[in-house]
Amino acid sequence: MAYPTPTIIPGIDRPASIFLGRRGSCALAAERSLRCWGGILGDESPVAMRDFPEYGRVSSISVASSHWCVLRCNGSVACAGSNGSGQMGTEPH
Repeated sequence: MAYPTPTIIPGIDRPASIFLGRRGSCALAAERSLRCWGGILGDESPVAMRDFPEYGRVSSISVASSHWCVLRCNGSVACAGSNGSGQMGTEPH
């Protein structure tokens, strides 16, 4: 079986960890900032990249099909993405 050639994701140097979702992926950079790409951002391009400075320093992240939540270094939790089934902890919309 032949495997596809790996693709280097530009703009991610020395990630502390990566998180894979069904529609996109995120990396937690060494300095604890968050970068995500792919369909999770509403753009199906695998190289569409977005930084999230509004989260500040992030200690952990969980990525699902169309949303994610982060545990920030200050101890608070923030989530983003689809809320079709109440994933954000509020009434679905």
